[in-house]
Amino acid sequence: MFCSECGNEMKETREAVKEEFKGQEFEIRGIRHYACDACGETSFDADALDELYTRLDEKYRELHGFLTPREIKELRKACGVTQTQFERMIGVKTPTCSRWESGAVMQSTVANNLMWLIKDAPCAADALKRKAEIPAAEPACAASAEWNAASPRRRNGIEYV
Repeated sequence: MFCSECGNEMKETREAVKEEFKGQEFEIRGIRHYACDACGETSFDADALDELYTRLDEKYRELHGFLTPREIKELRKACGVTQTQFERMIGVKTPTCSRWESGAVMQSTVANNLMWLIKDAPCAADALKRKAEIPAAEPACAASAEWNAASPRRRNGIEYV
């Protein structure tokens, strides 16, 4: 393979590459690519480029505390809801959940924080299901069970902090 910048021959390598992703520089190791010793140009085939962007996405999510696509899908399933119902709970439009779960789109910071809240506080999931008018088979926490059992008059007296 020849360099598109200077015309010199490029060598195949798995040396670390530094790439910018969402305004931050990351060093990724072990991805097969081609490097030009003469001008420093790098080139990736399609599969290696997919791997590079997957690894950049993973590093970014880890650094900033973003749930991964797998974690989002597991959270939604743990809530016992469909993608459409989860979108109503979070307050986003269809097909956002599908895009998050496939990794095609990264969730916003606000959506990520809300999902962490659902993950860490099951009562939040119950409250969001009520707000989105999603029937819940079994409440995830005792406070939700009390809410569901309370008369509408008593519910108005419950204070959420």
